[in-house]
Amino acid sequence: MIPANDADRLQELHRYQILDATNERIFNELASLTARLFQAPISLISLVDQEDVTFPGNHGLPEAERVARNLSLCSAAILQDATTVYEDLKARPCELTDPSVATALNLQFYAGHPLQTASGYNIGTLCVIDHHPRAFTPAETALLQTLAGVVMRLLDLRVALGAKPDSSFKLWDPVYLAIGGQLRRLQALADQAAAAPTASLTPAMTREAAGIADTIDKYVAATLARV
Repeated sequence: MIPANDADRLQELHRYQILDATNERIFNELASLTARLFQAPISLISLVDQEDVTFPGNHGLPEAERVARNLSLCSAAILQDATTVYEDLKARPCELTDPSVATALNLQFYAGHPLQTASGYNIGTLCVIDHHPRAFTPAETALLQTLAGVVMRLLDLRVALGAKPDSSFKLWDPVYLAIGGQLRRLQALADQAAAAPTASLTPAMTREAAGIADTIDKYVAATLARV
């Protein structure tokens, strides 16, 4: 489960200085929103370090603050650039990880898309997890990929703003102001999908998420221009 470029990948990961960050509600809120969009009980933003996996964004699995790397499905998901999907972990478990954690927590579905840096290193994932097997459509794959892009842009913005693990929470208010309306529209789509499960709102969700990514790109560009 160790990629050939792991030493360089870890160096890139550590550049983000977020492994011990605990006060950044924006990542927990994005994990929560992702869970709502997919109507799943669990969503995680994971970072895969040398020995373990941490979760700066965590909805639905509060007991999992840190997991050994060989136990985490996210460790397998960073091995490829495409979305990793296990629609039924009991019928087809991940052969690269120890299944004990998934079994103990009754995790039966996993879909994770890598958080890929501009240099091409997969430092973690955005994933959705369920206690029941479920299908995962191409439209849902596109939505998860777009949301992972939003998370990665926020991580890059965090670096651009000169964030430190103990103080970066102070820097997010202007970001919320920039993307707040788009986040509210995305939340409204999640509410609509929950009220009408048969309606296919996933493409609209993906478009709104892509709009958030574009807004963050413009915010990053403006921030760097002021430096």
